[in-house]
Amino acid sequence: METEGETTDLLRFDGWIIDDDDRTIEPFVVNLDEEPWLEFAYGYLMGWRSSFMQQLVFRRSALEEAGGFLDLPLGWSADDAAIIAVGRRRPLRRVPGARIYWRRSQKNLAPDRSLKVRVNKLRAICLFLQWLQSQLQAPREHLFEGDDVAFHRAMDRCLMQQIRIEGSLPALANWSLLLHTRVHVCKGARSSLVKYIAVAGLSDCISKLGRTARAPFKSSAI
Repeated sequence: METEGETTDLLRFDGWIIDDDDRTIEPFVVNLDEEPWLEFAYGYLMGWRSSFMQQLVFRRSALEEAGGFLDLPLGWSADDAAIIAVGRRRPLRRVPGARIYWRRSQKNLAPDRSLKVRVNKLRAICLFLQWLQSQLQAPREHLFEGDDVAFHRAMDRCLMQQIRIEGSLPALANWSLLLHTRVHVCKGARSSLVKYIAVAGLSDCISKLGRTARAPFKSSAI
């Protein structure tokens, strides 16, 4: 930053993902050397961007000016919201060369399939999308002319993807919040939301039957 000028309030490291045994299993999604907040936000909604809190370095004054970290259940997506909020002033910058390690294990929140955690993760995504909608209100710059429709579709995609991942019971537990987010934030239809939750429920049942069928084989192998 001394050589290139202080042109950012947020730095990102590249990194490697490691497993429980410290083996490197894959790299982080490749970061751009410089990325505007709108590009990151759209990429996140579409599944093209991901972030880990450990790879981020915030300028304290900029984070405080942005209101700090968004209060979301489990802190789920709070790092992504912070990137967007802080990045609204100046683009994100990549730290060249250096890498950090991030561990993927069964102790992470992502693979936790307890109902309480899944309910909270889906709630967090709804609250995040509502907050993001407020960030996208005019006046703001645009990725391209008429990008509001593209963002609505991308937010709807993100929400439907999270329902598929977390399942029908968390969706029903968050029904009022989920319905408001789908209709008023993502501009989607109520009827198709009901159908999607039903499909997620069927997928849950099939997955549970599969795990039950495999259980005897695992026991005999042990």
